[in-house]
Amino acid sequence: MLRFLLKRSFAFCVFFVSVFFTGCFYEDTYYENADTDYSIVNYHDLSGNYPLIARILEGKIDIPLNAFVPNKVSLTVLDSSLQAVDSLDGTIVMHGDMIEYKFPINDYIYPYVKIAVEGRWRTPYTAEEIVSFETISDISDVESPRVSLMTHVEILMLERLVREGYPFLAAKRKSMRDMEKALLFSLDSVALPTESLDRAYDEVAFVYAFLMRDGRFKKNLNAFCKDLTDASLDDSVAIIEFADFIISEWLSVDSLLNKMNNRGSTKKWNYFENFVERAYGLGACKIGDVVTIGVEKSKFYGDSLVCDYVYNAYFFRRFLENEKHFGPCVKTRSLPYLEIRMDSDSLFFACNHNDAQYGLSEDSIQLEFKNDWYEADYLLVRNYYLGTCDREFVNQKARYLDSIFVCTYNSTYKEKFFWKNEGTDTLSYFMGECNSNNLWEIKLFKKMEYVCTLNSWMPANDSLLFLSKQRPCDKKIDSLRSFSYNSVYYVCDDVKIDSWHSLYTFKDTTKFVSDSLSFIASLKPCEKEDSLRYVYDSTYNRFYHCAIKKNVLKYYDANENVARPIMCDQFVETIEHCHADSDTLAIIYCPYNESQGTRNNNRFYHCVNRNGAFRYEVISYSDYPIYKSFEESKNSTLCEGTSDTLRYVKDRFGYYYYCAESNNSHKITFVNKNDLVELLTEEFVNNQEACDSRSERWRILNRRILNDNYYFVCDYDGANNFRLIRGDEWYARAYSVRQKATEPREFWGICRNERIYTSKMTTDNQNGYIIDSRDGHRYRVVTIGNQIWMAENLNYYDTLITPNLKESTSCSVDENECNETGRLYLWNALANIPRDYLKNRDKLKESLCAPIQGICPEGWHIPSLDEWSMLFVHVMNHNDYAGYGVGLKASKGWAVSPKNSDLFAFSASPVTWTSNKYSYFASANADFSVDSVFNSYAVRFRYDNDYPDFYVGTLNRSYSVRCVKD
Repeated sequence: MLRFLLKRSFAFCVFFVSVFFTGCFYEDTYYENADTDYSIVNYHDLSGNYPLIARILEGKIDIPLNAFVPNKVSLTVLDSSLQAVDSLDGTIVMHGDMIEYKFPINDYIYPYVKIAVEGRWRTPYTAEEIVSFETISDISDVESPRVSLMTHVEILMLERLVREGYPFLAAKRKSMRDMEKALLFSLDSVALPTESLDRAYDEVAFVYAFLMRDGRFKKNLNAFCKDLTDASLDDSVAIIEFADFIISEWLSVDSLLNKMNNRGSTKKWNYFENFVERAYGLGACKIGDVVTIGVEKSKFYGDSLVCDYVYNAYFFRRFLENEKHFGPCVKTRSLPYLEIRMDSDSLFFACNHNDAQYGLSEDSIQLEFKNDWYEADYLLVRNYYLGTCDREFVNQKARYLDSIFVCTYNSTYKEKFFWKNEGTDTLSYFMGECNSNNLWEIKLFKKMEYVCTLNSWMPANDSLLFLSKQRPCDKKIDSLRSFSYNSVYYVCDDVKIDSWHSLYTFKDTTKFVSDSLSFIASLKPCEKEDSLRYVYDSTYNRFYHCAIKKNVLKYYDANENVARPIMCDQFVETIEHCHADSDTLAIIYCPYNESQGTRNNNRFYHCVNRNGAFRYEVISYSDYPIYKSFEESKNSTLCEGTSDTLRYVKDRFGYYYYCAESNNSHKITFVNKNDLVELLTEEFVNNQEACDSRSERWRILNRRILNDNYYFVCDYDGANNFRLIRGDEWYARAYSVRQKATEPREFWGICRNERIYTSKMTTDNQNGYIIDSRDGHRYRVVTIGNQIWMAENLNYYDTLITPNLKESTSCSVDENECNETGRLYLWNALANIPRDYLKNRDKLKESLCAPIQGICPEGWHIPSLDEWSMLFVHVMNHNDYAGYGVGLKASKGWAVSPKNSDLFAFSASPVTWTSNKYSYFASANADFSVDSVFNSYAVRFRYDNDYPDFYVGTLNRSYSVRCVKD
């Protein structure tokens, strides 16, 4: 409390010392600014990137949704010593797998807030309980603070640093750095606040596991936060307990964490491994190393661990019993892929030296590692001792036990090279070789019939006996031959018997191929090559035409993308020609289309009028849906009966129709979405009471039209008519700020007619430019709606004629910058009043009248917020629905290029002192409602979106100036 009082006293002293030079420091605009300097300081920077006035605060709740279900969120406003001064309730918003919070629009007197999210925590490993996660943030520096496990863990450490006197932002960054070091995280190079950092789940995962190690998540979380208050983990019992938990439940923990967050991967195993090494005092994990746990507090004291590897992650796991006999079974490059050893009982065991494998245990209850020596079967042991069988060793023989094996190749097998057991009692030995010379021959052996097939002698079954009785295939006459037996279809074709040879014989096929061959066989034989004559098999959507290939004239498959257009065009020539009475929206379907759908190689036609000549033309694939939509709309019942409201419908193609009145009847009519929105807007506005500028100056309505949110406000349009105007969310936000700015706080009167008349006598507009008679400076101007604006920033500086400019204006970097970006003016300078008038309401009232000419040339003045808004409304109505004020930013100079750049040649661009991210333009509005308190209102353009917004600044904020013509 003493430090808090001293801080307020210090701020009060600074007020008297600094007011002559820069203005007053006060508690409700208190901001912090620091980078990596963690020293305790006695001054504070007043700048902030985000407003506190009319602020809508929202952000992400970065807690795994599978484990945490939030039910409420609250906000506490904190003063500079982090003491609570106000509170606010918010709402939880769900977006699929994403959780967010949102607080309503509010004026914040302090930038520091604590956001608390309460909900139900439940996982298979922990008890169900109510848990809160919190974050503390400076919302003038952070637009959307996130709430996460790490922001919650940081809080006690952060509060300790602030109590010790660290500036808030330095305390934030120091607490984040200390937490990263204590938890062995990778250090963030940008040094963002914890609530702004989207930390990789691979890092955070092991912290979740640490807190769930014994099922008591909430208790462990509180103890963990307390332990980290001094920036170090001191609870050695908990650390060893967690290391034991990892060793015994490693895979189950990983499985649980993956369910909590699908971004999990084995990369997080590195963090688990670092924790195990620290807890047990082990060195770095090297593949195959076997170590002993020497920590007496561990339940695995004296047990052995082995270093294994999977997916670029090294980790210690328990050393298994079989490994104690045969050695580690781990990934290694120094040993063969497969290793086999025999135990004392003549049993063979094998190890596959590959990445760590895991799966369910025999009781199917839990996951376990499968990297162990396992009992090898006969085939594995046999192939191991027979050695390699590949192309180099084909036909070579090898012996295993009492059998002879031959390395054999067969392309039809899954394993093309394999060891074949030749033995001494084979069919080929007794019946002779089976090859192309006696294919389909039948022989009798030991009272059984065998058929010679492509592979070998096979016991005769009904299908083989059937094939053996068929006429052999003849390549000259059997290209279209097909038949079937027992629902199996056969054709004559080349069949490969090895890599280099093939045989023309029977081959099983599909019904599709068999039917196609039968279809071709039913056609009149080809007599000559005809590239324009096609035939169509509608059963299988296949096209054929007569052609000569390799000196053979016959029907060949035709490319449907070539054949279908030709056949469809020929079909159109056979139907009645279209004429003036034909329905140009009707679709003509080609009978050779695969279906009546919209496949892009199908053909559809409609009747068109080309300069008085009617003919059928193809409907493009992209246009088909709209024609189909027109066709189906004829059967719509939308306009049947009567209705007092506009009737409309969205069809299955996504197009809109409405009932349009014509000749005292209603007809269904196509309409695009934007025009339909205009019709619905007009209907809505006509049903509202007319706007009255005296009683309903700040009336605002919200309406959902075609699933989009629109706002309707009583305001002046570009023609200075006071009416109900449709706008977007940005218009509504700006509307609220304008209300605060223009209600009774502005107290100067309207300028007298003779003063306005005098100010309009000079500075003419010639060819899009004006010349300032005071200094000869030329400015480009642009007419937008009913307003004429400067399209360049003002660059006026003459302290002899205008002494109020002294010490109240500057260039962004140096004097040369003024020629590029114009000058930056404090509010008293741009209003052309002495600086000390800002503390004297009576002098202000005597000196100013609206419109404020200020330092603008004669005939021009400083624009008010209402004039800025009239500009933005006109732009909104002429930028193809891009939005409120969109299209005024210059095409160059911004960190992110605008989507709608400089549509109106206004050329708003960033000024150097705000880097290439922001530009601030002055308005005539200011707040003098409280003595000695000054707030100015301005227009801000930002790099990260195309919507301008209204900004509330302090006495020390300087602005660019764009004058508007009287």
